[in-house]
Amino acid sequence: MVAEQLRRLDPDKHESLTHARLLSATVDGQALHKPKWNSLLHHLHIIGHQRLGSFDTLKNASGARIKEGYMNTMNTELAHRYGVDFEAFKSFIADYSGVSEPHLIQVLSAYQATPVKLMIVGQQTKGWGNSEQPCTTVADILRLYDRFALGRHYRTTPFWIAARQIYQALNPQHDVDGFLWSNLVKVDQAEAGTDRPLPMIEERVCECHWLSVELEITKPDAELALAGSGRSISWCARSVCRKSEPITSSTSDAWY
Repeated sequence: MVAEQLRRLDPDKHESLTHARLLSATVDGQALHKPKWNSLLHHLHIIGHQRLGSFDTLKNASGARIKEGYMNTMNTELAHRYGVDFEAFKSFIADYSGVSEPHLIQVLSAYQATPVKLMIVGQQTKGWGNSEQPCTTVADILRLYDRFALGRHYRTTPFWIAARQIYQALNPQHDVDGFLWSNLVKVDQAEAGTDRPLPMIEERVCECHWLSVELEITKPDAELALAGSGRSISWCARSVCRKSEPITSSTSDAWY
């Protein structure tokens, strides 16, 4: 579209957009992936709820007919449960160098409308949050997940190709990325040589049971671990099942 065809609309008073097609949308500098009017509105309501602090304030500020159940209560519950161990975990990893921010997830709007809800579980991140400003709160870290937008800049890598192919196979009529992405190990450590953190850090991650909390709250219909075998699956099982001792890799047949 050339510059002469662009028109700036008054957000408080403009003509009907009923038959207008949304081609792209950017909110707070973040480009939304395959936006539609409903998903854009939902995204703006989530941001408004976070900034205004209560549903009643949001309802008064919004011209839309929204109900309290409309807001994503899963994200509220996730943030609360993450907060239980967050400060203690951050204090623990402060004694080690090169440890990333913990990988905590948010439920994106498309997930709730997806017929077959899928969670893809990787092994660990690589430099999660290291290029961002230091994260001091759970809300700061949850914004990392939102901005990452399910790897929109890494769509040609094997992990994200496989994740999207599996999601599309389960939900052929839905072309919006509506799956969840988590990791067995919630941090990486650049100075460990392989990005995998030291065993004592993995141990502390498992004690938080964050992956177990995510599964409990989001209730996916299918979970798929796209990770290595052996020790990776052992740590996954320990984190989810809350066992006091690592589970041997013989249990890995539960993750496929």
